[in-house]
Amino acid sequence: LCLAALALVSPTVFARPTEALAGPTAAVSPLGTTAAQIHTPGPDDANFSNAPMTVAATAITRGPDFVTFTITNHNTAPIFTKHEVDAGYSTERDNMATPGVMRVGAVAEFAVPTGWAGRVAVVENGGGRDIVGDESLIEANYIVPNRDGFTVAIADVDVSYVDGFTVPIVCECGGVGLVTGCTKDLWKLGTPCPVRNITRTVQIT
Repeated sequence: LCLAALALVSPTVFARPTEALAGPTAAVSPLGTTAAQIHTPGPDDANFSNAPMTVAATAITRGPDFVTFTITNHNTAPIFTKHEVDAGYSTERDNMATPGVMRVGAVAEFAVPTGWAGRVAVVENGGGRDIVGDESLIEANYIVPNRDGFTVAIADVDVSYVDGFTVPIVCECGGVGLVTGCTKDLWKLGTPCPVRNITRTVQIT
């Protein structure tokens, strides 16, 4: 299981890796920012409903200038990650742009400013696997929505298996529990996916 946890305190050519931290557990925010405001109700919430939830734009207060995303590798093998920033959006803090390998149990963080939108491709490291454009993706943004009268940035995160499936990913937000993703190995379930990234390799420079 590859668990990608979104901590809010935060195929095209991919750019910028996950930065593996020294310790396998505790991660310290590089910015020390406070939590951005986001509500993800669970089944035990008194007002929980499967119906779409609407929050008035005027009811949302301004979040921090940066949010921090934390990625934890709970897979049974090391994973290889690479980041992409959408064209025309703000870049991640420090603008690093090389692929990164995370060992089992490793924790990594990257901070993004208001106006950022991008994704992280994740694949099991080695065995002929590489970033070729058909990987499991963590997709996210921290932008001011161009709709409904929003004037402050909103954090949004999703897990995508549209381009392909390489590892299962789930996301949590600020300790409130699972927000998106799936813990199942879709290949073992026999679930059809667009492509299977196990034999193709590319050289990444």
